[in-house]
Formats: sequence, C-alpha cells, structure tokens
Amino acid sequence: LAVEDLRRDLQKVFGAPSPIVEDPAALRGRSAIVVLGATGGPAGLHHAGITGREAHGFHVRDFGGTAHVVLEGADPRGTIYALYSFADEILGVPPLWFWSGWNPARRELIDVPSGTERIFPPAYVRWRAWFNNDTDFLTPWRERSPAHDHAVYETVLRLKYNTYEIGSVADLRAGAPRFAANRDAAGAHARGLVITHHHTSPLGSSLGNWAAFWRREGREPPPLSVREPANLATFWRYHAETAQRAGFEQVWTIVFRGAGDIPFWQTFKDAPADTAARAQVI
Repeated sequence: LAVEDLRRDLQKVFGAPSPIVEDPAALRGRSAIVVLGATGGPAGLHHAGITGREAHGFHVRDFGGTAHVVLEGADPRGTIYALYSFADEILGVPPLWFWSGWNPARRELIDVPSGTERIFPPAYVRWRAWFNNDTDFLTPWRERSPAHDHAVYETVLRLKYNTYEIGSVADLRAGAPRFAANRDAAGAHARGLVITHHHTSPLGSSLGNWAAFWRREGREPPPLSVREPANLATFWRYHAETAQRAGFEQVWTIVFRGAGDIPFWQTFKDAPADTAARAQVI
C-alpha cells in the first residue's frame, strides 16, 4: 500500500507511471528506485547505519555498475517510513498534502546526488499515537469513501506515528461474525500500524457495547455491577481475544472508567460512595 502511494506521488510529479520491476535483471543496466527491507536484496545495496527499531533512510548505491536510489528500512514499518521520507524530501510531497490543498510542481528531472545518505535512527519515543478526535465529525466523512480512510492512515504514517488509537476493537454489529474486528482497527493494522486505545476503552472495549455484546452471546444483558467482576472479565476477554485472533500488534490500555468521559461510579449504580472504596474497586 505504501509502494502504491509512492507510485501515485511519482506520477503526480513526473506525469508518467512508474512500473514495478520484481526481477533486477529486467532493469538491463537502468537505474531504479529500490525498496529494500531488512532481509533480502543484494548485500551491496544495504546501508550499515540503518539498524534498530523502525530505523530507515534513503541513499544512493552503485550496484553492477549502475547507481540506484535505495529506500531502506530496518523492519517493515521502517521501510514504510523510508518511502514517505523520500516522497517528502526528494519529490516534495508534504506529509499533510491531502489536507492542505497541495498540488505538485511538475518536474522533468530530479537529480539525486551520488553521495546522498539520509538516515533516520530509531525514534526516541517508542509509541507515538494519533487519536482522530472528534470522531462524531470525522466518522461520517470517512464513511463516504474508502479513499478517506486511506488518507487518514497514510497521513499517520507520513508523520511517522506508529500507533493508532481507537475505541472498541470488536465489531459487535448485528450479523458480524464472532470475533470480527472493528473496521477501523483492521484498516490501521493492514497499513502496518500498532493498535491501542484511549481512556474509556479498557482492553479495547467500550461499555457502550455492553448490551450488544451480551445479546450476541445469547443472554439478556446483565446489569453493570462492580460486585460482578466475572461479567466484566468475560466482556474484556472477548475484546482481547478479538485483537489476538486478528493478529494485531497491540499496546494494551488498562483502565476503569464509566461509559464515556465520566468516572465509573456515575455508570455503575452499585458503586461505593466514598473515595477509598472507589479506589479499591479500581
């Protein structure tokens, strides 16, 4: 998906398509943009400085008597960042191009000097998350077109975030298969992003889905009760298993809140009234 974004950027800038070549022999001595992961590819194309979590960069390498522009990552997400870094710094495509009314300056030629070495080490902050608030405004727009979803995920990655924050990880709509994942979480995962949640979403669940969950389990929804932790555990376990079955790379959020931006004692009718007892529940 990131390669297709780069091909779109190249076409916007140069006005011509860029074919994908799988076999280096097919180049017949012509220069190419080489997308290189941590494994595979000729050893002579790798840059020794691209090591560590999400490290990436682009550089020029001579191989077989021909110079190539190499976009390289130390791991899959690093490789994605390398593609977008090249688009930003060499093609002039800004990370927020979609939202800014940006149009490319058409170019006939871009010279990449033979000594080019733009290397990005691992980020100082391991988890870098973007929560697209306010979702009540954003969601209807995103539902108009898959291209809108694509633009959101692409922008997250172009800005070199790696963690995408959602509410519930589970799709509990009527007719959805058991352990079906939320579409937004699945879409972010498909782009190579880590999934995490926010302060109202313990283990990727939302109390707004409490009744829907139990009816899918064939039961009348039990009341929300701090005296029945087994019901909460069943609810949370389902969401954790949903993420596990989907293969999500996950940063788990452990929290106990009410149904929204309120404390739990406003949602759970049997919650204790004094501060110490409320803390004990948490």
